[in-house]
Amino acid sequence: MNTTFILGAGASFDCGFPLGNKLYTDILQDGIPATAANGLYQWQQIRNQKASEGYSFKKGLKEKYEQFLPEKDDSDVLSTLHRLHNQLNSSLHESIDYFIDEFPEFAWWAKISIAERLLIKESKLFQNRNWENKKEIWYSELFRSRLLSPAHLKDENVKVITFNYDRSLELYLNHFYRNTYKKSANDEDRENFLKNIPIIHIHGSLGPIDTMEHDLTRYMDGEKVPVIIKAAQNLKTIQEGQSDENFQTAKKWIRQSDKVYVLGFGFNPENTISLFDVDFPDFTVGTAFGHSNVQIREFCDRAGNVFYHPRRRKFPIPEKAQINDAIIPKEPRLVNCSIPKLFSHHYPLTEMPNGKFI
Repeated sequence: MNTTFILGAGASFDCGFPLGNKLYTDILQDGIPATAANGLYQWQQIRNQKASEGYSFKKGLKEKYEQFLPEKDDSDVLSTLHRLHNQLNSSLHESIDYFIDEFPEFAWWAKISIAERLLIKESKLFQNRNWENKKEIWYSELFRSRLLSPAHLKDENVKVITFNYDRSLELYLNHFYRNTYKKSANDEDRENFLKNIPIIHIHGSLGPIDTMEHDLTRYMDGEKVPVIIKAAQNLKTIQEGQSDENFQTAKKWIRQSDKVYVLGFGFNPENTISLFDVDFPDFTVGTAFGHSNVQIREFCDRAGNVFYHPRRRKFPIPEKAQINDAIIPKEPRLVNCSIPKLFSHHYPLTEMPNGKFI
């Protein structure tokens, strides 16, 4: 059985991460990305010292910052950041991703701002290992199913396609897998658990899984600037993500899937049209929490009717087309509900016997 999860910003919301419009306003309210900007600014000031002054570089500082300065002629980092802030304040965009695509000259510093905001959230998750609301987060539904159990993990062939930068899913699964299974999973299986779940971040992530815990430890120990910069380098704009080979791999996974769950996805035109132009399996379900029936039908049309079954038509459907109910049912499998409710009330994941972990 091939099962693929497609995740949007709503899938990380329960973990404390902002939706697209909230991330935009958070960055705007911050003014400038203080930690990373100040570190880079300090290095630029040092770099600009005249050699005649006999200034001695602090050990390691040159290597630490020089390679990360933007390859622009702009001589003043803070001036660039203030121009970025003013442009954000004057824009009607609700997503920082769309803003970057429209103003590519600010892409680097916008990515710095994104990385700084999200690393604050991610480091708190990493620090609070017990996750106070761990059973309320939908990730726990995966543990209640057989999808991730040691006995069935490889047979279930779970894959994840996420449009999110954060690694909350990886943090959650890695921590609780280690602390949920002992007898039924050996040490090597527990340590290498995430390697058995292919995860693609379409727009990049805050860093590779292999160094995730190390980087977050450095961040909490005060080495914020290099960790923020490393994360920013790993982020991609919408256009960069769609031209990346990972995007083609994601489409391949969808075509090979028996089941697809679309969770917390925003269905913006660019991502939807680009990703949903492949053949989805008959079992394709999703959430559209907080959206009206009219909006849900619009999303379904935009996604090529993959949420209707049986289906025969590809998008777009002409507005005045006579649609045979036998071909496209009236009610799509895109539901106005939370992710946990989708599993508990509508389309349950494959359950474990007696609800136990085996």
